[in-house]
Amino acid sequence: MQIILARSLTGTLPADQLMFARSIFMMVVIIHVSWTSSISYTNVDSMLYIVYGVLNVAGIYTSYIALIFTTTGNVNAVTMNLVIPTAILSYFILEESITSRLSIPIFVINFVGIVLIANPSFTTEGDMNEIYSDLIGVSLSFASLISIALSRIVGRKCSLRGSLDSSLMTIMSGVVGMSFCIFMLISGSSWKMVSTLSDSFKLFLFSTSALLSNQFTVLGVKYEQANNIAILCTLSVPLAYLASLILFNEVPTLLNVIGAMMVLGSTLVSYFIF
Repeated sequence: MQIILARSLTGTLPADQLMFARSIFMMVVIIHVSWTSSISYTNVDSMLYIVYGVLNVAGIYTSYIALIFTTTGNVNAVTMNLVIPTAILSYFILEESITSRLSIPIFVINFVGIVLIANPSFTTEGDMNEIYSDLIGVSLSFASLISIALSRIVGRKCSLRGSLDSSLMTIMSGVVGMSFCIFMLISGSSWKMVSTLSDSFKLFLFSTSALLSNQFTVLGVKYEQANNIAILCTLSVPLAYLASLILFNEVPTLLNVIGAMMVLGSTLVSYFIF
């Protein structure tokens, strides 16, 4: 829902303002922080919280930029395709197991799916500007994917250390996001006013969905293996393509559909083998 609402506001507000609105709403959860909790935070814990905020903001902001270049379905299909990086990072950083011999073929199928979603020029004939635009959009989405996956690994690391407060982690994302947006504003970034009631309502829904998404994701990482959460997130792929077709008339190509099916199929199979 967050990426769909961001797409609907792309022509009205720049990515900086979307991030600022998201960050403001993140601060609402300050009332739920366990200030009197018995949890003792070390310097390492504090650093992990900061790193989470930076990675989370970088990943989400990059996905907003990607919407300028390619379709909503393509952006969502790549950014929510968290299985490959999450599984690999979980294995090396968190020592979560990957025992199946089918892992490598599944990873290859998944990666090929991403390549097909990008509509590479050697597989299609058409306007080169459109082809390069899709390639840039999917490349940005892939960068967003890596950053988001890393942020969830950091969240899971905090959970394993017994120092995870989901509200405090959400606030850290808000603080980093607001700091970044203020810097962009000082640097001369152009900001626009929301001029219609419809856009104001969509901005409210966008910020609320972003807040809830972050909260539930952190809570999920707290109680589940990071890779299981990544698998569940990928289930949004067909819904995003359907929504982009209905709401924005963004018709996916045959390669998009095949790539998305490879991504979704390999993800569902990985649920049973990881």
